[in-house]
Amino acid sequence: MGYKKTKKNNLLADRAVEFILTRDIETLRALTEEEIAENLKVTPSYLLKTFMTQQSMALKRFITREKIHRAIFILEKNKAISVEELSNKLGFPRTADFAMEFQEYLAIDPYRYKALRSV
Repeated sequence: MGYKKTKKNNLLADRAVEFILTRDIETLRALTEEEIAENLKVTPSYLLKTFMTQQSMALKRFITREKIHRAIFILEKNKAISVEELSNKLGFPRTADFAMEFQEYLAIDPYRYKALRSV
């Protein structure tokens, strides 16, 4: 029975990751843990616990990291976009929050990253 539960949990975490990765930027912008749980037909608390166990990362952190991945992609393709516009496009409440997450993930702030990519 333990194996079946573990396998089911792995599948749930994998399905959550797939759900997040396949969202377009407009959907990702406002995506919530509750919406993911509802889509996967589980309770939010069960999803959060299972995700943390299987991915060794909080679901909210994973969503934020995916937003940063998208930001990098956008900065590579659209050199004219401002950091403020990008932050807003990705649904961060403040540009400072976006900059902090970006810097934490890449060890460089988005302004400097953008400047280096524009050269």
